[in-house]
Amino acid sequence: MKKTVSAAFVILYAVLFMNTALAAADMTMYLPALDPRENRTITVKGKATVQVAPDIAMISLRVRESSLEVLTSQGIANEKISAIVAMLKEEGVESKDISTTNMSIQTQRGYITTCAVNVILRNLDKAGILIDKALTAGAYDLRSIQYTREDYKEVIDQALALAIDDARRKAGVIAAEGGVELDVMLGAREESSFFTFDRIFADDSAPDFESSTALQADNVLQGNIALQSDTALQSGTLYQVMTLSVTFACK
Repeated sequence: MKKTVSAAFVILYAVLFMNTALAAADMTMYLPALDPRENRTITVKGKATVQVAPDIAMISLRVRESSLEVLTSQGIANEKISAIVAMLKEEGVESKDISTTNMSIQTQRGYITTCAVNVILRNLDKAGILIDKALTAGAYDLRSIQYTREDYKEVIDQALALAIDDARRKAGVIAAEGGVELDVMLGAREESSFFTFDRIFADDSAPDFESSTALQADNVLQGNIALQSDTALQSGTLYQVMTLSVTFACK
């Protein structure tokens, strides 16, 4: 009987000892690091501006025709649209770059038919000439002309890389002043990214993505007005502005 009790006591003691040892091991494994230098990071904002020349112009022309008869109004408007489209094709604009939108017929002391003829122009030097010819062919007015890029990917990629370089430079200064060494980049978050013609938002030192002109065009012609030949337009310079929040590790 005594041997049985002693054996049971030994087994119980062994179980308790093992549980205590395991608990101690777990506590040691999950104790937080006491060194305040662990997990140190520096987060800064990096900014970059890349200037680039537009490579396309998006032109919107309006056709407007009024008549007491709805079919007359619509018919004359269609003739003017056809004349404008034919002229554009003669000047080398492809069909895929021409579209007609916002067709409407309204009643106002008769019938007024309006329609927009939209053009993507790839030869920017011909913008003024084509606008003149379109107005002569029957366009009522020029609603807008916007210079832009067909593909922004390469410009954005360059701005991203420059913004990270700017952030790394700033973080390096902070690290040196704090007596630590900058380590790898841990992450980045885009704060803002936009294109603008306004130099106020751009750095004077913005690198050229490619050669570009110096001024922005903001010409809108309205009404049936007499134009001199070769309306003067300048495509200007686009600025891609990128701001990132970047975090670096320290060691």
